[in-house]
Amino acid sequence: MKDHSGENTQHIKVDENGKLSFTEAGYTHHCDYFAYVGIDINAIKTLEQYKNARAIAEPHFLAYLAATLTKDKKGLEYRALELCLTGNDEELERIEKIIQRRNALNLTVIDGGNEVPS
Repeated sequence: MKDHSGENTQHIKVDENGKLSFTEAGYTHHCDYFAYVGIDINAIKTLEQYKNARAIAEPHFLAYLAATLTKDKKGLEYRALELCLTGNDEELERIEKIIQRRNALNLTVIDGGNEVPS
Protein backbone atom coordinates (compact mmCIF):
# COMPACT_ATOMS: atom_id res chain seq x y z
CA MET A 1 0.00 0.00 0.00
CA LYS A 2 1.31 3.46 -0.92
CA ASP A 3 0.25 6.90 0.22
CA HIS A 4 0.02 10.10 -1.84
CA SER A 5 3.83 10.56 -1.69
CA GLY A 6 4.33 7.16 -3.35
CA GLU A 7 5.99 5.67 -0.27
CA ASN A 8 5.20 2.21 1.10
CA THR A 9 2.84 2.75 4.04
CA GLN A 10 3.46 -0.81 5.23
CA HIS A 11 7.03 0.28 6.06
CA ILE A 12 6.70 3.86 7.27
CA LYS A 13 4.20 6.19 8.90
CA VAL A 14 4.34 9.99 8.81
CA ASP A 15 2.29 11.88 11.38
CA GLU A 16 0.57 15.25 10.90
CA ASN A 17 3.73 17.04 12.13
CA GLY A 18 5.89 15.34 9.49
CA LYS A 19 7.59 12.97 11.93
CA LEU A 20 8.44 9.64 10.34
CA SER A 21 8.37 6.31 12.14
CA PHE A 22 9.01 2.82 10.85
CA THR A 23 6.49 0.04 11.21
CA GLU A 24 7.84 -3.23 12.58
CA ALA A 25 7.97 -4.60 9.02
CA GLY A 26 9.66 -1.42 7.79
CA TYR A 27 12.28 -1.50 10.52
CA THR A 28 13.05 -5.14 9.76
CA HIS A 29 13.14 -4.48 6.01
CA HIS A 30 15.41 -1.40 6.12
CA CYS A 31 17.60 -1.69 9.23
CA ASP A 32 20.40 -3.93 7.91
CA TYR A 33 20.21 -2.43 4.41
CA PHE A 34 20.73 1.12 5.69
CA ALA A 35 23.39 -0.05 8.16
CA TYR A 36 25.29 -1.67 5.27
CA VAL A 37 25.92 1.81 3.84
CA GLY A 38 26.53 3.41 7.24
CA ILE A 39 23.10 4.90 7.89
CA ASP A 40 21.58 4.59 11.37
CA ILE A 41 17.89 3.90 10.80
CA ASN A 42 17.11 5.43 14.21
CA ALA A 43 18.44 8.80 13.01
CA ILE A 44 15.82 9.02 10.24
CA LYS A 45 13.04 11.30 11.53
CA THR A 46 11.41 12.80 8.40
CA LEU A 47 10.18 11.63 5.01
CA GLU A 48 12.90 13.73 3.36
CA GLN A 49 15.61 12.02 5.45
CA TYR A 50 14.11 8.64 4.55
CA LYS A 51 14.14 9.45 0.83
CA ASN A 52 17.74 10.68 1.10
CA ALA A 53 18.74 7.48 2.92
CA ARG A 54 17.15 5.37 0.18
CA ALA A 55 18.89 7.42 -2.51
CA ILE A 56 22.25 6.88 -0.79
CA ALA A 57 21.66 3.15 -0.25
CA GLU A 58 20.17 2.33 -3.67
CA PRO A 59 23.45 2.15 -5.66
CA HIS A 60 24.72 -0.42 -3.16
CA PHE A 61 21.70 -2.73 -3.27
CA LEU A 62 23.28 -5.50 -5.34
CA ALA A 63 26.40 -5.54 -3.15
CA TYR A 64 24.20 -5.67 -0.04
CA LEU A 65 22.16 -8.50 -1.52
CA ALA A 66 25.28 -10.46 -2.44
CA ALA A 67 26.70 -9.98 1.08
CA THR A 68 23.42 -11.13 2.59
CA LEU A 69 23.31 -14.23 0.42
CA THR A 70 26.93 -15.08 1.17
CA LYS A 71 26.31 -15.20 4.92
CA ASP A 72 22.98 -17.00 4.70
CA LYS A 73 23.03 -19.63 1.96
CA LYS A 74 19.78 -21.55 1.93
CA GLY A 75 19.79 -23.65 -1.20
CA LEU A 76 19.99 -23.82 -4.94
CA GLU A 77 17.74 -20.83 -5.60
CA TYR A 78 19.92 -18.63 -3.40
CA ARG A 79 23.02 -19.95 -5.14
CA ALA A 80 21.44 -19.14 -8.52
CA LEU A 81 20.65 -15.60 -7.41
CA GLU A 82 24.18 -15.16 -6.12
CA LEU A 83 25.55 -16.34 -9.46
CA CYS A 84 23.34 -13.81 -11.27
CA LEU A 85 24.98 -11.09 -9.18
CA THR A 86 28.52 -12.31 -9.81
CA GLY A 87 28.03 -12.94 -13.51
CA ASN A 88 29.18 -16.58 -13.46
CA ASP A 89 26.96 -17.67 -16.36
CA GLU A 90 28.45 -21.15 -16.78
CA GLU A 91 27.87 -22.11 -13.14
CA LEU A 92 24.44 -20.44 -13.20
CA GLU A 93 23.42 -22.57 -16.16
CA ARG A 94 24.57 -25.72 -14.30
CA ILE A 95 22.58 -24.77 -11.18
CA GLU A 96 19.49 -23.91 -13.25
CA LYS A 97 19.59 -27.38 -14.86
CA ILE A 98 19.76 -29.00 -11.42
CA ILE A 99 16.78 -26.92 -10.26
CA GLN A 100 14.81 -27.82 -13.40
CA ARG A 101 15.55 -31.54 -12.96
CA ARG A 102 14.56 -31.37 -9.29
CA ASN A 103 11.33 -29.53 -10.12
CA ALA A 104 10.51 -31.98 -12.94
CA LEU A 105 10.74 -34.81 -10.40
CA ASN A 106 8.32 -32.93 -8.14
CA LEU A 107 10.62 -33.34 -5.13
CA THR A 108 10.02 -31.66 -1.79
CA VAL A 109 12.97 -30.35 0.20
CA ILE A 110 12.93 -31.23 3.91
CA ASP A 111 14.85 -28.96 6.30
CA GLY A 112 15.16 -29.98 9.93
CA GLY A 113 11.89 -31.87 9.85
CA ASN A 114 9.96 -28.94 8.40
CA GLU A 115 8.70 -29.17 4.87
CA VAL A 116 10.08 -26.40 2.69
CA PRO A 117 8.43 -25.69 -0.68
CA SER A 118 10.79 -26.45 -3.54
